Amino acid sequence: MAAVCARGPPLYLLKVAHHGSRYATNTSFLAQTRPRYAVISVGRNSYGHPSPATVARLRAAHATIYTTQTNGTISVTFSASGAVRWSFGSSSRPVVAAAARTSAAPKASGDVIVYVTATGHRYHRDGCRYLSKSRIAITLAKAKAEGYRPCSVCDPPQ
Repeated sequence: MAAVCARGPPLYLLKVAHHGSRYATNTSFLAQTRPRYAVISVGRNSYGHPSPATVARLRAAHATIYTTQTNGTISVTFSASGAVRWSFGSSSRPVVAAAARTSAAPKASGDVIVYVTATGHRYHRDGCRYLSKSRIAITLAKAKAEGYRPCSVCDPPQ
């Protein structure tokens, strides 16, 4: 199926499979379909959905990501003229997520590492009580560039 999608323009909207589980949407599929927007239907769960790895792959593919957990009910209406109308049950702000976790050292010795989560909007110091198990290491500069704000509890570097 992905080969068929690759023949046309990039996908406008991808409904991510299986609540964004770890193996739901692979890099090869994303490279072929190039979705502009991704919607993940997910609520609070003990499985860790959406997976930070899946969210990272979607971000690496430059997709704008929305989740029902963050945005509430998401409706997208396409008119015959090609106009698209989005509506959100709670927030229209897309999920901000970082690149995949890496164990490599920062490229420059002066880069400061902070931590984010796949669905959060703040960056943290290591060990912050608001940092979940899905923590993702990211440079401070990249966290700021991607719109993260500092946590008011752990007071990370700014």
